[in-house]
Amino acid sequence: ADPLEAYFAETFSSMSNYQNYKHVLGPDRLNAVKIGDSYHIYRSAYVYNISFVESADQTIPENKKIFNEMLNSFRFLPVDGELDNLSDSAETAQVEPLEENEERSDSNPGSQVPVALDNMTYFESLPYKFSAAYPNGWYYAGSRGSSGGILHHYAISDEPIEDVDGIISLDIVGDGVPGSALPYREYGDLVVYKSSGFGDVSFYAELGGHTYHVYGPLEYSETVELITLSITSTE
Repeated sequence: ADPLEAYFAETFSSMSNYQNYKHVLGPDRLNAVKIGDSYHIYRSAYVYNISFVESADQTIPENKKIFNEMLNSFRFLPVDGELDNLSDSAETAQVEPLEENEERSDSNPGSQVPVALDNMTYFESLPYKFSAAYPNGWYYAGSRGSSGGILHHYAISDEPIEDVDGIISLDIVGDGVPGSALPYREYGDLVVYKSSGFGDVSFYAELGGHTYHVYGPLEYSETVELITLSITSTE
C-alpha cells in the first residue's frame, strides 16, 4: 500500500480521489500530496510539509518564484551529502541517467515517461499546469505570447535573461502541431513531433489539451529534446 495515500485518506478525509492531488517534486520526482500551496511528502515513517506562506511585505513579488525554484530542486540528502535510497514508497523512483534512446516506465504499466538527467532541474507553470526540465545553473523567464499563435513564451538560457529570446524557447501555442512536423515519440499521454530547418531543431508536443513548441540551435539538440521529453502535466 502507498503510505502517502493512506496519509491522505486519514488527514484529508473530506477530499476524494487521491490521484487529483498527487504531485512530483524535484529532480528525484518525489511523490507528494499538493493541497493549495502546501506539499506533503512521506519519508521513512515521517510526513514532511513544505508550504508557501504569503508575506505581509507586498514589496517582494519574487517570493513565489523562489519557492517554486526551491521545490524544483528539492531532494533528500543524508549528512554526508550523497544521495540516499529512495525506496520508502513503492511508487517513488530513483533518478538514473539515461543513455540515448532509453526509456523507463512509471507506475502506470501502459505508460512510458522520460527521466531527466541528473544535471536537470524543473520549473512549473501554474497557469498552464505543467512542469518541464532545464539544465542546472541555467535561467528561465516566462512572458505572455507576443506574436500570433503563441499563448505563453518561456526563454531558457545559460546566462541571465534580460529579454524574451534566450537560447532555447518553450512556447504554448494555440494553433496545434503544423503539418510539416513528423511523429517522433510517444510517452504515455505525451505525443512528440519533430521539425527541423533553417539551422534550428524544433519539437512539438501535445499533452493535456495543450500544444508545446520547443526549439533552439542545432548545437543544443540534445538539450532541446530533453526539455521536450520532460514536459509533464501537474493537474
